[in-house]
Amino acid sequence: MDTTEARRLLELTGYAVLDTPPEPSFDALTRAASTVTGCPTALVSLLDDQRQWFKSRCGLDVTETSRDLAFCDYVLRADAPLVVPDATKDPRFATNELVTGELGLRFYAGFPLRTPTGAVLGSLCVLDYVPRPEGLDEDQVSLMTTLADQVMTLLELRRALATRDEAVQALNASRQRYQALFESNSIGQVEMSPDGTLVGANAAFAALVGVESPADLLGRQPASATVPEDREAQRLALETALQQPGTVLRTERRVQRPDGAVVEIEGTLTAVAGADGAVAMLIGTAFDVTERNVAARRLGELSADLERAHDEAVERTALLTTVLDTVDVGIVACDAQGRLTLFNRATREFHGLDADSVMDPADFADRYALFEEDGTTPLAADQVPLSRALREGAVHDVDLVIAPPGLPARLVRCSGRVLRDADGTVRGAVVAMADVTASRADARALAEQAEFTAVLLEGSHAVMWACDTTGTPTYVNATGRRLLGWPLGTPVAELAASGELDRLSASLRTFYPDGRDMPAAEHPVVRALTEGDVGDVEVRVSPVGEPTRTLLMEASAFHDADGRVRGALATGYDITELRASEQRFRAAFRDGPTPTARLDATGSVQEVNAALRRFLSVRSSELVGRDLARHAHPDDRPALLAALLGPGTGTEPAEIRFVGAGGSAVWCEVAVSRTAGADGQPIVIAQLLDVDSRKAQEHVLERAAQMDGLTGLSNRNHLLAALDEALRAPSRGPVGVLFLDLDGFKVVNDAHGHDAGDAVLQEVAQRLLASVRPRDVVARLGGDEFVVLCPLPDERHGVADLDLLARRLEDALLPPIRHRGLLLHVAGSVGVAVADHDSPPGELLEAADQAMYRRKRARVATPAV
Repeated sequence: MDTTEARRLLELTGYAVLDTPPEPSFDALTRAASTVTGCPTALVSLLDDQRQWFKSRCGLDVTETSRDLAFCDYVLRADAPLVVPDATKDPRFATNELVTGELGLRFYAGFPLRTPTGAVLGSLCVLDYVPRPEGLDEDQVSLMTTLADQVMTLLELRRALATRDEAVQALNASRQRYQALFESNSIGQVEMSPDGTLVGANAAFAALVGVESPADLLGRQPASATVPEDREAQRLALETALQQPGTVLRTERRVQRPDGAVVEIEGTLTAVAGADGAVAMLIGTAFDVTERNVAARRLGELSADLERAHDEAVERTALLTTVLDTVDVGIVACDAQGRLTLFNRATREFHGLDADSVMDPADFADRYALFEEDGTTPLAADQVPLSRALREGAVHDVDLVIAPPGLPARLVRCSGRVLRDADGTVRGAVVAMADVTASRADARALAEQAEFTAVLLEGSHAVMWACDTTGTPTYVNATGRRLLGWPLGTPVAELAASGELDRLSASLRTFYPDGRDMPAAEHPVVRALTEGDVGDVEVRVSPVGEPTRTLLMEASAFHDADGRVRGALATGYDITELRASEQRFRAAFRDGPTPTARLDATGSVQEVNAALRRFLSVRSSELVGRDLARHAHPDDRPALLAALLGPGTGTEPAEIRFVGAGGSAVWCEVAVSRTAGADGQPIVIAQLLDVDSRKAQEHVLERAAQMDGLTGLSNRNHLLAALDEALRAPSRGPVGVLFLDLDGFKVVNDAHGHDAGDAVLQEVAQRLLASVRPRDVVARLGGDEFVVLCPLPDERHGVADLDLLARRLEDALLPPIRHRGLLLHVAGSVGVAVADHDSPPGELLEAADQAMYRRKRARVATPAV
């Protein structure tokens, strides 16, 4: 069965109409079809894989037939109406049992029942038992087409009504389940209007916030019980949820109960959109996380509740899974045989795997990469916390390492207990795993960070300078002390205690790049105390006894835990040599003899030197702010743009023709290099080298290597190269070759000398060029032998066309050639050969040469009269 038929049958099944009882609406349409056409029988026929089944019958008692007898199958295949005036005269149906048998069918007209996707389910057809040579008229065809469309409309309506009924039933069941879960849920849950007003709360939430009844909470804002410090965060959470309907947001806040106790709450907040797309309500969950192990205890409560309610509502499992996936504590559970039944989201992230419900508990440690606390010793099978909880009843604060291949190792703390039903029968066990990797590593990380920071600061090549809120230096790293000439081995704190710091600071001159003194209040590190961040400020410093240096500085204020400014830290980079290098480059660029331009990343000229202006004979105003490519030869502009905008480094110059103010083109080598400016923007440097003389010499040499010196035609080397290229071009037609040898040339050469012979060869060359097509190549092989290469556009242009050209060439040589008062006579014999692609050039030339000799012998045998 092909894919299209399989999809059609699947779509037919989706209508759920096969083998259903008769329906008045369909019967009305078949009666109408019978009336419109005057046929005694009308059917709504649907084709499944083995049969045609009649949803509606008018004038026929049979409910179905085999599909191989169905006229309607041809309607399905053609996807078009089918009219059979006389079935006995139609070779498709003449032997059909419906025609030859008791039914005696003669006339048939079927109209496809086409779904919105284009699939044909069957047909609306009419039958008659006498031939109807006239078939159906235009009005009948139009009405039958409309009735077929009405059949499909009824099928679509029937399916839509069934879908609606199913959706209504599912919605009612969902509402009932949700309300039962909401009221019985052991996790605190609330419903809020879009403005945050509580419109519903369950008993668990009322108990969580310390009120007697959920009714006491209705109409209140959640912030009414939230401690003042957390109210702004709660307001922002509500705004975020309203902006992201359907997104589950995690929330944290502290609630003060009526008895004064403060409870830390974690939960979720989700905005639910109504049918119009606007937020209709907010659903929130909350649970007490005041103590570190509350997640495990809470899970035990949830698991016990789930176990007690398992026989009453299976849907509660889905809610529990959703809640468990909102916490960052790993939760794993098993049944009474130790088989895994639950892996929440956090657990899957820990292991990089999902639960294997058929795995032997003895394989847990190996499968899920469990190790002892040292991270290297594999955990024994009987020490797996879940197995221990099932065996021992409970486990508390068991530390182990989870280290799956390819994932980071985690140190987790496990607690759990056995699960029992109301009769005390063990039903399984549950364990909670809290990731304590970060907390265990915090102290060690802080110590390592302090040591690393000290090494980083002292080893940095940049100057690091810190001050307190008064601007007094509190730290200067080794690079800074070395640049300032301060003692390297004495920390700034010791210098300050001895009074030496005041003297050193007073002796330091700081000034702007233009030489003006910089007031202490303008120093970047001092400005940062009030401005917060100061960036890319050039400062020149001149310590006593040390050379003046230029620093590029940036500074930022730092704050304590309460947000108060505690000081500032500045970083300075010594750019003294960079500035000197820039000055040298500016001088070389401005006064250098090589034509040079500075461009931006788009190829627009930003600056040119005098050498480039002289080379192009234009003013700076005609170059700056414009594309350099404007001054290149039009044919070379793409190559210039590729060089300017590509990844070139200047090591592979491009050869470009530039056109000066006078209009003459000059060949240049263009070397391109790239760098970045102080602002990080790309800079392109283009240098031009005049190579016009070399290119002219190369052109002369190239022409001499490809042309015959006497006639100016292509020589043997050029011909062979062109012939090889033509034979290797698969997208073109065949290739033809005409081989011409002069008749009588030796007589002219012997009787009148080589000067006359050369004149004859030159005139022959001109006559050949005047006789061939523009795309043909004429070459002199040597002596009095010539070859014409003729690429053919397609297979239709073959030897016959080339024979006409060959005769035209022979006729062109018949008129006498005048030379110094003499009339010189020569003739030519032309041989023709044609080859397809991939033929060797030598074989094609040899074939044309042989054809020429056959032509020459034939002409000798039958001389002209």
